Amino acid sequence: MNTTQISTLIAATCFALAGCAPDGTMETLTPEVVPDPFSLDGDTERPNDGELADLSGLATDIASPEHHVPGDQPTADQMEPGPAPGSTGGPDAPVDPDMPNWSLSVLVQDPAGDHILLLDDEGLTLGTIDTGTTYAGDFAWHEGEAFWVVNDGVTIHRIEGIGNMGAFTTTNLSWGWRMNITEPGGDIIIADEYEMQRFDSQGNHMLTSPYDSGDCYMDIAALGSNDILSLNVYGNSLDSWDFSANAVTPQILGVPGSINYIGVDDSGTAWMGGSYGGDLYRQDGDGTESVGSLGVMLDDSGVYGVNALEPASADSVYVLFTGSQDAIAEVDASGVASLLAEANGQVWKDLASR
Repeated sequence: MNTTQISTLIAATCFALAGCAPDGTMETLTPEVVPDPFSLDGDTERPNDGELADLSGLATDIASPEHHVPGDQPTADQMEPGPAPGSTGGPDAPVDPDMPNWSLSVLVQDPAGDHILLLDDEGLTLGTIDTGTTYAGDFAWHEGEAFWVVNDGVTIHRIEGIGNMGAFTTTNLSWGWRMNITEPGGDIIIADEYEMQRFDSQGNHMLTSPYDSGDCYMDIAALGSNDILSLNVYGNSLDSWDFSANAVTPQILGVPGSINYIGVDDSGTAWMGGSYGGDLYRQDGDGTESVGSLGVMLDDSGVYGVNALEPASADSVYVLFTGSQDAIAEVDASGVASLLAEANGQVWKDLASR
C-alpha cells in the first residue's frame, strides 16, 4: 500500500469515528520564506519527458511579492501565448513568464517539500513549481495564473511561478478537504467540513455557509460565477450554495454512499468517484448512471480508488487515481479510459486542468 492509500485509510477511519476530520486543535504553520527569483540566460526550452525543469525564478513581474493579484496586467490576455524570459515569443513560447503552457497540473506531496508538477495534454512533464509547503492536501488554479494550496488543513497559500507568495488569508479553516475556483469571478470556494468558505481572489473572506452538523462537505465543483456543487457525504447529495441568500440546497439526491470526490465535465454534467474501488458515476440532473470501474476500463487490477476529477471535454473528465502507483487517466461518458501519466513512485494528492 502506498502513502496515498495509507493517508486515505487514516482519513476514512477518522471520518467513521469522529466525523469529517479528526478532532483536536491544529497548529497553524508559518509560511516558509521563498528565496528571491533568479534569472535564466537564453531561451527557455521545454524539457524532455522525465526531465523536470525548476520553474522557480521565471517570473518577471513581482511588484507585490506577498500578494500578487490576478489581472495586474490589464493589457495582457493571460490565456494567450506570450514570450518567456530571454525569448522572442512565437507560437511555441510558454503562456507567460510565470508558467509554461500546461494542460494538467498535479499537487505532489513530498517530505522534502511539496511541488506542483505541470504536464501537457499528453501527460508529458513541462516542469515543477515549489510550493513551500509540506504534506499539502489539496489545491486549485485560476486563469490569473496562480495556484492556491491548503497546506495543513487550515491555512491557505498562494503559489505563482516563482513559488510560495505567502499566506493567502488570515482566516483559518476548520478542515479544508477540497477547493475550486469560480469562473470568471475567481472566488475560492472550499469544502470546509460542516461548512463551506468563500474568499475573493485577493484573500478577503466573503462568506461562511450555515453551520450544520448534519452536513459534511468534502469536495467542490464550480459550474459558473455563482454556481457550485458541493459533495455532502452525510446527506449523500450534491448541494448548491446561494451566496446572496446564504442558503444551501440539495440539488442532486441519491448519490452513492461510496462517493468521496466530485467534478464536472465541460458540459456541466457532474461526475463522482470513490476513494475505494475506483467506480465512476455521472449525474446530469435526471438520474445517476454508472460509467463503470476504472480498473476494468484500464485493464488494471491494481486500481485502488479515485482522488480527484477535473474537466477534460464536454463528455469526459481527467481522473487522478491511486493503485500500484498514482496516475491520471481520461475517461469519457461511454466508459472508455486512456492512461495519460504515472507518478513513478511520487505521491500525487490533487489534480487541476485548464
